Amino acid sequence: MTRVIVAGAVAWTDVGAIRRELAKLPVGATVIHGDSPGADALAGRVAAELGLAVEPMAKNEADYDEKSSRRVKGRVFHVSRLTR
Repeated sequence: MTRVIVAGAVAWTDVGAIRRELAKLPVGATVIHGDSPGADALAGRVAAELGLAVEPMAKNEADYDEKSSRRVKGRVFHVSRLTR
């Protein structure tokens, strides 16, 4: 099962770049996003249009590790940059 996290700039407007990358995902993939404006919202919309499962994750201060925002509920996430 493929699960992809999309988190990006709230000022992101390049829906084409997001569509290009999400279109590469296999059928049945899940797109998880931070439920914020910009890249997150675009990824959720595009993923739904492509028929992918979408899981928005609203921000919640209690979920963040005190030492690093990259650690959420004890999990470490590896980040990949989307390029235009």
